[in-house]
This record gives sequence, structure tokens and C-alpha cells, in this order.
Amino acid sequence: SNWVRFEERPGGDGPICGFTEPLLHMYNKNGATIKERVGADEWRALCGERSTVLLLGDSLGDATMADGMGMARVHKIGFLNETAAERIAARIAKYRAAFDAVILGDISFEFVRGLTRL
Repeated sequence: SNWVRFEERPGGDGPICGFTEPLLHMYNKNGATIKERVGADEWRALCGERSTVLLLGDSLGDATMADGMGMARVHKIGFLNETAAERIAARIAKYRAAFDAVILGDISFEFVRGLTRL
């Protein structure tokens, strides 16, 4: 996540004066950036022997979040949070190309919970 920097003032923090670098956003939120942020030793401690990632995203840019993680398997679940049929139709092909499964509308996480039980 991004960390806010506050201007230092006597008696406490002042107004926001910036953010820590590098800024994380949907287009650089990936395994390589996370590894850089936490460091190689912490990364190994976090991942252990894991070789699979369950990636959940609600935008096309999120589909690349596991890039650079070095995992053997990445299962990508996309949430297309649209309710209007014409908006779904306009975006569904790109979501299907980017994600292994696409969940439409504002529904529960039951499908995802089921995957974690396998």
C-alpha cells in the first residue's frame, strides 16, 4: 500500500506533503514491485514454499498483479461490477481474455471461497 508523508510540525504531524516512493497503482501493482518494497528476505518468508497465486481484481490492470512473482500457477478471477447489459457486453470479451474466470455484478464471494477449499 501507499504511505502518506506528513509535514513535521511541533506538537504533531502537519498537512500531507507527499507519499512514499514508489507509488503503487493499478499499473505497477505487481510481484516485482512488492518484492522490491518488502525486500528479498521478507519475500521468501512471506511466500515460503507456495507456488500458486489466487489473484482477484476488478479492473483489467489488476490482471497483471502476479507478474514478477515467479509462481508456477496463477488463477485470475475478475469481477466485472456492471449491471447494465450494454456495459457488460462492451467489456466482457476483454475481461475473459485477461482473467481465468469472470464474476458479473455485485455478488457474494462464494465462488472464490469454494476455490480456496479445493
